[in-house]
Amino acid sequence: MTSGQTKFTLQDVEQCPRTSIVELDRLTLLTGLLSRSTTVSVDLQQGPSFPFRNAVCRLNLLMKGHSISSLSLKFSNKSHAILHFPVTESRWPNLIKLFIANTDLHWFTFLSQQPQPLDEVNHWQPGGRLRFGALKPGELLVFRLRAPINRIAGYGVFARSALLPITLAWSAFGQKNGHADFDKFKSAILRLNPENTGAIGYRVLTQPIFLPKDRWFSPPPSWPPNLQGGKTYSIEEREGREVWEQLMSASAVTLGPGLADPPSMFGAPTLVHPRLGQGAFRVGVIEAYDRRCVVTAERTLPALEAVHIVPVTQQGMHEIPNGLLLRRDLHALFDQHYITITPGKTLVVSKRIREEFENGREYYAMHGKRIRDPKFAADAPSIDALRRHNDLFIE
Repeated sequence: MTSGQTKFTLQDVEQCPRTSIVELDRLTLLTGLLSRSTTVSVDLQQGPSFPFRNAVCRLNLLMKGHSISSLSLKFSNKSHAILHFPVTESRWPNLIKLFIANTDLHWFTFLSQQPQPLDEVNHWQPGGRLRFGALKPGELLVFRLRAPINRIAGYGVFARSALLPITLAWSAFGQKNGHADFDKFKSAILRLNPENTGAIGYRVLTQPIFLPKDRWFSPPPSWPPNLQGGKTYSIEEREGREVWEQLMSASAVTLGPGLADPPSMFGAPTLVHPRLGQGAFRVGVIEAYDRRCVVTAERTLPALEAVHIVPVTQQGMHEIPNGLLLRRDLHALFDQHYITITPGKTLVVSKRIREEFENGREYYAMHGKRIRDPKFAADAPSIDALRRHNDLFIE
C-alpha cells in the first residue's frame, strides 16, 4: 500500500455499485454505500508528513455520512494503525442538491477578509419579489464568482430564505451582508436593481467557507455562460458529484490538518443541520410567526423582536423552538420574568408589575390569553424551554 492511503476491508456486506474517491490533502479515502450493518476495518499507513492524529481526524470527517456508534484506534507498529468502528445505517438516501449561485466579487472579498470562521452570512438577492426555493435547509449554496472570473470559490449551508425589508437585513446581519456599512449595502442593492422598492430576498447561510484563490475551480461544463441567477445540481449526477468532491477536498486543506471539531458536512453528501446564528434566528422566528407578535398580533416589524425563551447566556440555542416573536415592551417584561408563557401556551402576568410600578392594566388584560401558534408545528415553542422560564417566574 502506498504512503498516505487507506485500505477498506468490507466483510459480510453487500456494496452498492456507486463509490467515490475523495482527495483530502495527503489522504485518499474510499467510501461506498453500505446496505446493512457491518464492521469496517481501515488500515492507515503514515506518510512522511502526515501523522496518525491528522489521518484519524480526516477519516472521521469522511465517515460522517454514516451513523458511527463508536471509534477505536489500535497501533499495530510504528508505521501502521487500524481503526475499528461499526457502521449501523447508511444515510446516503438523503443525497443533497447543490445550488451554484452567481456571487458578487465585492460581497465575497469583503466577507472572506473578515476573521474566520463566520457563523452566518446573508447571500441576498436584490429583487425582493420571488422567494428563493431551490434548496432545503441543510443543502449547499455554492459561490460562483461572476464573469469574467467565472470560478467556484466557496459555499455555505442553506438555512432559510425570506422576503423582508432591507433595514431588517442590516439590523439582523450587519456586515455579514457583505458590506462595511448600511449606505454601501443599499447602494449595492440599487446598483443591481435600480427599481428596488425596499425589500430583498434573504438567503441565510451558516458555516460559510471562502476558499483561497489557488483553490478556486471552474463550474461544470453544462453551466450556461449567460445565466443570471444560478443552477441546481444533484449529487446523484456526475457534475454535481464532482463539484461536491472538489469543494470537500479544497475545504479540508483550507481548514488545515489536525482540526479538532470538524464540520459535519465533510464526508458522504447528506443534509447538514444548519447551526443558526443570531441573524438567522431572528429571521426564522419572524417568518415562523408570520411577522406577528404571538400575544398581540402586532405586525409593525420595527416594534417586534425575536426572543430567546432560554437565553444564550444560559445555554439556550439559536433554534426556532427556543424563540418567540414579541412586541418590544413584552420582550422586556419576558426577559425580566414579569410575564411568562406556560407549556399550555397561555400568558401569565405577575402581580409584581402592580406592586412595583402601580400600573400594568394593559398587561393584566392579556393574562390567560393563548399565544399564536407558528405556521409549522416543528417551530412550536419547546415545552422544556417554557418550563425553564416558568421556574424563574414569580407570581
